[in-house]
Amino acid sequence: MFSALKSHKEKFILISNCESYVGYALAYHLATELRLRPGKMKKKWRVRALCENIQGKEALVQAGVDVQQVQYQDQMILRSQMKGVRSIIITCMGLSSETQVPYTMNVMSAASTEKVKRVQMISMLGCQYSEDENSPMGRYYALEQHLRETFAYGRWCIFRLAFLNQGFYFWNEMIEHSGKIGMPMSPDTEFTTLSIQDVCDAVATLVLTSHKGQVESNNEDDDEDDDDEDTDEIEDPSVIKRIYELTGQCPYTGRAAAMKLNKALGGEEGEIQFAEISEDELREYLERQSAKPNHADPPGLVPDPHRYINEAFIDALIDWFKILKRVNFGQTMTHHVRDLTGKEPMDLGQFFIENRREFRRPSDSQ
Repeated sequence: MFSALKSHKEKFILISNCESYVGYALAYHLATELRLRPGKMKKKWRVRALCENIQGKEALVQAGVDVQQVQYQDQMILRSQMKGVRSIIITCMGLSSETQVPYTMNVMSAASTEKVKRVQMISMLGCQYSEDENSPMGRYYALEQHLRETFAYGRWCIFRLAFLNQGFYFWNEMIEHSGKIGMPMSPDTEFTTLSIQDVCDAVATLVLTSHKGQVESNNEDDDEDDDDEDTDEIEDPSVIKRIYELTGQCPYTGRAAAMKLNKALGGEEGEIQFAEISEDELREYLERQSAKPNHADPPGLVPDPHRYINEAFIDALIDWFKILKRVNFGQTMTHHVRDLTGKEPMDLGQFFIENRREFRRPSDSQ
């Protein structure tokens, strides 16, 4: 482990499963916020990241994150890593079908036993429509229910995320070599997307602010006497918002998304198109991407397929597409990002424009 547990004066925001893209991005973003806005944050607060494999986490350490190697099956180790933790963000994306539920439940149990004051969970939009609790999306919903029961009288909330804009990076090779964005849905199926930056901003706003909506005080006196008791009051559960569904400003069809990307890249009409492919075709394509050599990705920006695409990720994504086709929940939009951050989430078209250097048209490789 990179660093030993710190003194009891230091307080932590703990994030589990920082091998995942969202977990890693949140850890880096929150640590950066605490470092760049010290005048608006409590002193002696840090981010603690739990990782089964601590290799490749140097950027987190440099950002001031306390990176801890974890054994999720060991309750005593988990409890020791909860010491000094005032807020926890539970992520379980990318964990295998065999370990996702027991490991995540162990994290919840340790947090409950150690009386962690604030509990947040990252989930997936659409999991509530799953018909099988043993399916990838069904496991997310089952964990949501377990969190509700474990922290029934505490301060908990769930962030359900829409399809991430950054997910389109995983289609780079298909776009460059065949001019297609291939997904297992019809060209007219609608879905909403969201930037990882908007996710980080929304979560940071909630985690780094008090229940009164004010940024945590930097008064040194606040840190002297509240090591055993958190000074925040527990709100009336009836007025606490529990579920945040983070979506984009508007839904897009697959066809419209392809047109937006083609326009951002200055492509000829129809150079990049949407294509309906089978679930098996998508699985085979993503498996090929995951097998490519590892490249360090800029924190919170371009996800490395080799690092983040695994069997569990592919299974969850395909299950998400199945539910999207069956329920058509992609038309659902909320203002939760704006309510938390005070600004509208980034539009997919704007995302493509600002990150056009990360994509290549078929004509660029000729």
